[in-house]
Amino acid sequence: MPKLFLPYHLKKETNNEDYVEVEGNTLREVIENLEKMYPGTKDYLVEGNRIKPGLSAICGYAATEKVYYKN
Repeated sequence: MPKLFLPYHLKKETNNEDYVEVEGNTLREVIENLEKMYPGTKDYLVEGNRIKPGLSAICGYAATEKVYYKN
């Protein structure tokens, strides 16, 4: 199960957790499921169809700041 490490400003929405485990096979699924667990969190992470500036997605050992949030 993916672990989502949370930006500081999002911790207040998740009971001050450093990370949460969220089900999903794609970044979209993980963010949608996080939104179900903690309503309002998606707005902190996504702008249009992209991850917000200043955030990055990491899968394994590869990181990027330019992640598309596509279907």
